[in-house]
Amino acid sequence: MALIILGGTTSAESAPFSVELIPDEVLFPPPMADPTTPISSLKYFHTSSDENYVTKVTAGSTFGLIRAAVGPALIQINGQGGIMGRLNLNHTVIAETTDFRIGIPIVIAWPSPDLGWIFEINPYHTSSHLNDDRIFENTKTSDSIYSSDELNLPINYTRDIIQWVTAYRFTEMNRIYASFSIVSKGKGLGSPSIFQAGSELFAPASDFYGYNIRPYLAENIRTKEETDWTVDLNLQAGIALNRPGQRHRMRLAVEYMIGSSAEGQLYKQKERNIGMSLSFDM
Repeated sequence: MALIILGGTTSAESAPFSVELIPDEVLFPPPMADPTTPISSLKYFHTSSDENYVTKVTAGSTFGLIRAAVGPALIQINGQGGIMGRLNLNHTVIAETTDFRIGIPIVIAWPSPDLGWIFEINPYHTSSHLNDDRIFENTKTSDSIYSSDELNLPINYTRDIIQWVTAYRFTEMNRIYASFSIVSKGKGLGSPSIFQAGSELFAPASDFYGYNIRPYLAENIRTKEETDWTVDLNLQAGIALNRPGQRHRMRLAVEYMIGSSAEGQLYKQKERNIGMSLSFDM
């Protein structure tokens, strides 16, 4: 990719300041067990909320726009976007919700992108929309999370959120993180200040027909003001597969979730989900 070096030096490693356009990698990949981040995935769950089976399909990615090296630190501006759909598979396929997210994460890595500290500020916009099938089904049930009056009106769940993240990488693969988010603009119910923390641990790689295969464990804990600070827990245990020397990977995992629904329109709904997930870290 394009590299601009300033300071009269001949290499990026020795340059006091350098700029790279469209870098191949991001300094802080989105947390793997966070169900709200735009990671391309396919998930199949049994959910206790209504004893149904649901599928969640996400198409999304975080990609580098510009990276600057300032002494030992790296600063990168990324683009981030994704669409997540939720389908109810009980008897017939019912499209329940569609969530959208777009953001511009700004990341600082020190002293290197693979070890040490990561700081991120991520202003992003998210919106969630109940699909017609979901509204029709809710009007037929007495335990709907929405009243009939609410369902007869346009339901608007949008949030403009600023998130601050601090993470530490013990190795290239293993990290812990914590974040705090505040809403700068929103419509709908609640005021979603959010605390979040988690970790990702990978075992050493084994060779699998020329690929690296690693068992891994990831967990994410979240608590939100709009759900009265109840704790949401997501756990993943599975294997990750990638080519040697590349960070792009595929993950197959058993996933368990308990707490409030990850979908914005359903944030009042309490769930206990268990199932399988297939994810692609781009």
